[in-house]
Amino acid sequence: MFGNRDLELLEERRQNLLLQSELHRRLLALDWASTRASGWWLEAGAGWLRKLRPLLLVAAPLAGFWFVRKKAGDKPAGFTRLWERLALGLTLYQRARSLWEQFRGPRPE
Repeated sequence: MFGNRDLELLEERRQNLLLQSELHRRLLALDWASTRASGWWLEAGAGWLRKLRPLLLVAAPLAGFWFVRKKAGDKPAGFTRLWERLALGLTLYQRARSLWEQFRGPRPE
């Protein structure tokens, strides 16, 4: 089927591909190490965001409500104002409840 010379050529090609593969693996490892070293600040930032998450969950609706009130400028009618306060209260309740459940942990059974 194959002559001796054909087998030698195939073996030579295989060895060449193995060397190229090893070279690419090492280059990829170097690239990964440099990327990981230069991206340390992303991990630090994500850590800070995880620590600030409970505060942001409470502060975001309050900031949004404050911004909308400042932007609108005029006072809404009494009935509309009641619905706005109810919506704000519901939002704050949901955020506070989720915060409470996070800090309380799982319920014992």
